[in-house]
Parts: sequence; structure tokens; C-alpha cells
Amino acid sequence: MKNGAVLVWLIVFLILSIIGSGAFGVWYIVHKTPKADSNTTRMKRSTPLLEYDDFGPYFKMEPLKLSFLSRYGVSKPIGVVLTLQLEYPYMVNEIEVKKQKLLQEAEKILKTKTLEDLYSLSGRVQSASEIRDRFNAMLVDGEIKKVYIDLE
Repeated sequence: MKNGAVLVWLIVFLILSIIGSGAFGVWYIVHKTPKADSNTTRMKRSTPLLEYDDFGPYFKMEPLKLSFLSRYGVSKPIGVVLTLQLEYPYMVNEIEVKKQKLLQEAEKILKTKTLEDLYSLSGRVQSASEIRDRFNAMLVDGEIKKVYIDLE
């Protein structure tokens, strides 16, 4: 009987040791994972205009304040925001550097449009296509897939 009791206590001790070491291993892995360093956090904050979805990265440009003539000759100031669908996320660096030049080119194209052009779907698609083609001619690293025009 004494041998049987010692054997039971030995088995219980082994089972508790295995469970305890497994619990310690899980605790160690969970609590010792490296934390995000400040460089990673700073990098994410430096590009707040880059957003992602299922179709890729998007870069939202600063709003342009432009005056458009209606077909009746009335001038109306409107804010225009361009959102660029990028081929690659790293393109944001080149776009940031060339942002002012890109906005100037977009402004040149949009100044040739009327208010009705921007309110109509076909006019907006045509304007976005012209802007995309002009921007792609200016960029070296990758291309812009689509340009979305939003009116404020």
C-alpha cells in the first residue's frame, strides 16, 4: 500500500509540474513580447494621410479652394479634395515631396472645368482621369491607379 501511495503522489507531482511549467511558459511569452518602439509609432504618425482598404493604399491630398464658373456665368468658390489610390505604399514619400507641384497641376486642370463638369458623373470621371494621367507623368516610383474627386 505504501508503494502505491508513493506512486500516486509521484504521478500527481509530475502532472502538477507539467501544468505549472506550461502556465509559466505561456505567462513568459505573453509578458515578454517586445513592445513597439517609439520609431515605429513616430513613422505611423508621420504619414497620417495614408489609408488602406481592400484595394490598396490611399493618399488624401490637401483641399484646393477654387472658384468655378457655372454655365450662367456665376462664380462659386468650392473646396476640392483629391484622393489618390496608390499602386505601392512607399509612393507616399515621392508624393509628399512633389505635393505642391501635383496640386498646381491639378489646379490647372480643374480651372478649365465648369461647375457642371464637376457635379456631373461623366465630367468628374473625365477630370479625375486627366489628373491621374498628369500625375503619373510626374511620378517615378509606381503609378496612381485612380483619382477620386470630392467637393466640399
